[in-house]
Amino acid sequence: MLTGCAPAAGPPAPPRLSTSPAAHRVAAQQTLDALTEAVTHTDLRAFGTLVSDADPAFATTAAMLWNNLQQLSLGSLELTAGAREAPLPVSRRAQLGETAWAQQVRVRWRLPEEQLPAEHQVWISFVLANNGALVAGTSDVPARDSRGQPLWWLEPVTAARTAGSVAVVGSGGAATDWAARAEVAASQVAARLPRSLAAGWDRRLVVEVPASRRSFERVLGVAAGSYRRIAAVAWAEGPTPKTAAVRIVVDPEAVSSLAGEGLAILLTHEATHVATRSPGSAAPTWLVEGLADYVAYQAYPDTRDAAAATVLAEVSRHGPPRALPDDAAFTPTAAQLDHSYAQAWLACRFAAETYSAPRLAELYRQANSGSTVAEAIRSAFGVDEEQFTAAWRRYLVTLSGQR
Repeated sequence: MLTGCAPAAGPPAPPRLSTSPAAHRVAAQQTLDALTEAVTHTDLRAFGTLVSDADPAFATTAAMLWNNLQQLSLGSLELTAGAREAPLPVSRRAQLGETAWAQQVRVRWRLPEEQLPAEHQVWISFVLANNGALVAGTSDVPARDSRGQPLWWLEPVTAARTAGSVAVVGSGGAATDWAARAEVAASQVAARLPRSLAAGWDRRLVVEVPASRRSFERVLGVAAGSYRRIAAVAWAEGPTPKTAAVRIVVDPEAVSSLAGEGLAILLTHEATHVATRSPGSAAPTWLVEGLADYVAYQAYPDTRDAAAATVLAEVSRHGPPRALPDDAAFTPTAAQLDHSYAQAWLACRFAAETYSAPRLAELYRQANSGSTVAEAIRSAFGVDEEQFTAAWRRYLVTLSGQR
């Protein structure tokens, strides 16, 4: 007797993974934790299993990220899936699959030379797989999201370190040269910054030298061309300047025309900002920038006459400025930016020569702590703001007559 037979049962279908935002975030976090573990333990095989091959071109980017992170030998790395996710363009969904999405990710990372971490927000594309989520891209950034990015996220980097705890992250073979320059700058600042302002600084510097101006702008998260007159900047890489790593970021195009001494002054100026953690300072910008130039020109006094020449020529022709430059005069697109820097330096030079360098440091300390400029001037110098400004104006007139 023949009996009917049911078809042989195949293997059970894998469970269908949820595509809700909450499930996406959980899956992304599990993958990010595994990525961090692989980087920390130098496990390239494990890293590779977490990368999707849906976009063949992403293999090059993934390899770059792996190599960069190994080059940097990070002191710490944290990847945290954020609450925001974004749909992908139709073309990218066609390439990566219908389960793909872009997830905002917080990256906190610290070099061994630093006490505080940098923090950035990046976007990572994921695709769902049977065992969770795989990383499929880093370029699917929503429109108008232009926050700063880690340099190692953008391009291949190398790292150079010195015995004096200076680290340079840069492209190509320039890192070693920049490390030597930064070591000199750190020494100059340590020798000349008033002791009361250097008390919290451990003489460590981190310098980032991108390969192009566009990468420089992307590290800062600023509009293209808006910082083209800025050769380097001391930048707090995080949402809260007081708790973020402060690094010197260099525009390679802007510094290409600087001679050796010009580079030395630039780095000494920026290293002063790092030593005083000036990004986010409550002090007026003329005092922040003037102090940095005061330290730099103390280190390289032969350049002072040239630095003052334009301002003093203007004083000879039209008389001294009516007031100290306001904060708006120091925006990167300000019409007379160089002029404002020189005026600020001459104000700090006047204060140091008239009242002493320790009194200048006291002015900065009080203004940095939140005192008004008028209160800080009265406390540090024993005169009111109007008297201080009038004396500075007379000082400029005297200097202009000595040229």
